[in-house]
Amino acid sequence: MATTGPNDPSVKPGQVAIELYKADTGDAVVQKSIDQGTATTIEGLSFTFDRESKYTGLSVASDPGAPLVWLGCFLLVVGFVIRLYIPYRRVWGRLLARPDGGTSLSIAAVGRRDTGLDAEFTSLVTEIRQAVTGPARS
Repeated sequence: MATTGPNDPSVKPGQVAIELYKADTGDAVVQKSIDQGTATTIEGLSFTFDRESKYTGLSVASDPGAPLVWLGCFLLVVGFVIRLYIPYRRVWGRLLARPDGGTSLSIAAVGRRDTGLDAEFTSLVTEIRQAVTGPARS
């Protein structure tokens, strides 16, 4: 293993640490730091530290929670699509008693630009007028 920086107490810059372990038990046999360019024999094996080289380590793992994350992403995108492509419509109605014994109905829609709502709102008002002023009951 190489040094982690100038403040590493076990391996100085320009050195590398060699650790040997028993194959059957995994117990540490020896740990020794060697200098760059110096041949060193440890436990009958010869080691020479020529120079450091850059490398990239990759860790490939299987994540059992990945399908859940993908499902959440899918639902989030579907929610955005529904919210942006399906118009937001709200109609308010207010029924008030008049002093003469009748009632007054006020209807209003949210003031947003929605061309489809104009036609639906007009149709709703027309249906309510027809229901109120429809044929007299006997």
